[in-house]
Amino acid sequence: MKSWFRDMLLLLGCTAAVAEPVQQGVLPMKDIREFGAIGDGRVDDTSAIQAALQGGGLIVVPAGRYLTGTLYLESDTELRLAPGAELLASTDPAAYNPAQFSPENTLPSVTERVSSRHLLIAIGKKNITLSGGRINGNAPGWMPERPVRRGEDFFANLNPERPAQMLYFRRCEEIEIRDVTLVDATYWHLFLHRCRNIRLEGIRIFGRHYFLNGDGIDVDACSNVMVRNCIIDTSDDAITLRASDRRSDLPPPVCENVIVSNCVLRSSFANAIRIGVGNGTIRNSLIDNIIVRESATALSIISRYNANSAGCLIENITFSNLLVGAGRFLSLKTILNEQVPPPERPGAAIRNLLFVNISGSTERTSWIFGTPIRWKISVFPRLPSHTPAAGPRRISMPTASGDAVRAMQFWSCTTPGISISTVSGSSAPGCRIWRNTTRFCTAAATRNSRTA
Repeated sequence: MKSWFRDMLLLLGCTAAVAEPVQQGVLPMKDIREFGAIGDGRVDDTSAIQAALQGGGLIVVPAGRYLTGTLYLESDTELRLAPGAELLASTDPAAYNPAQFSPENTLPSVTERVSSRHLLIAIGKKNITLSGGRINGNAPGWMPERPVRRGEDFFANLNPERPAQMLYFRRCEEIEIRDVTLVDATYWHLFLHRCRNIRLEGIRIFGRHYFLNGDGIDVDACSNVMVRNCIIDTSDDAITLRASDRRSDLPPPVCENVIVSNCVLRSSFANAIRIGVGNGTIRNSLIDNIIVRESATALSIISRYNANSAGCLIENITFSNLLVGAGRFLSLKTILNEQVPPPERPGAAIRNLLFVNISGSTERTSWIFGTPIRWKISVFPRLPSHTPAAGPRRISMPTASGDAVRAMQFWSCTTPGISISTVSGSSAPGCRIWRNTTRFCTAAATRNSRTA
């Protein structure tokens, strides 16, 4: 080797050693106590933790209880909570983000009585990991532990100053959240909107059951998402797939390529899994190997959820290996209110759904409604929960003279039973009941129904 070339390599090596003291791919480690965090659950540690988060890196939260308001996450950050570490949400509104900190922030809701505050925020960031420990939304500190009384509005017992989504991610990429416990959010526990390449692994979520809005994980207009090995116990929806966006200057929202697997879900008031909400597209997803327990409804698939939305196109989704214990197995509708469907505002189509190996027990019949011209509801009597003597529960599935609900297939769905009812002599286009499926047909379904 020529001496000048060797000397040049040595010079470049020395320069690199000075300019890059940290090995490539390794984040600099920072302990929040070195920035002044106390961790006694009484002193506000917001400023100290935010100072540690500045510039990214590996942020270590040692054992302790850290009272905090809003924390902003940067790109290339790993927030690692040690065993025994807890971030406790402050009850001081001044400790949180202002409503207008970003034009993308969620607006306060008068109807749901909730603010625009969040505990952890990341907007437009990349490469964020959150792991370990416990994040506590401190719901009892914001609201009295009082159920809604008969005759009251659903949201009557809520504090309008309460924070909104506890963990708030928008337009982020390469996000990993693993082995963390989320408890007592005052609204949704984890919200992701227009994010890509998300891995949610081993998350445990336990919400309070005396008020609504306590969703577990809301995946909205995201792509390439894996949710695995999670335990979620909430009052409201445990997991939702949505496609909503109030901004008209962006492409229509799409929620796609989502896998939810190996999870145990409970929703005492609402749905273990809800698919719908918004005006975009939800497609190409798999729900597999799920236990649903003590939930009001196991699956809710609704295209148009409210009068202000055009509804979502929902297509190409498989539900397999579900063990269900719920009040109702399935609520599948193009519109939310089955009693008064406005014909001039039908929901978008729901098509190409596959149900494989579904078993369990329910207390009530299920529903499938298309977009009708003339409306008919098939009503079954209330039956007791499944027992070997009583046999499996029936599912009532009325469709319509339109074809907004199409191409559903049921394979080896032994409990509850399946019933397809039709309107005006037309059948559900492409709907099939395959082998090994317990089937109960009503008189309305015996004419022109398609079964295999």
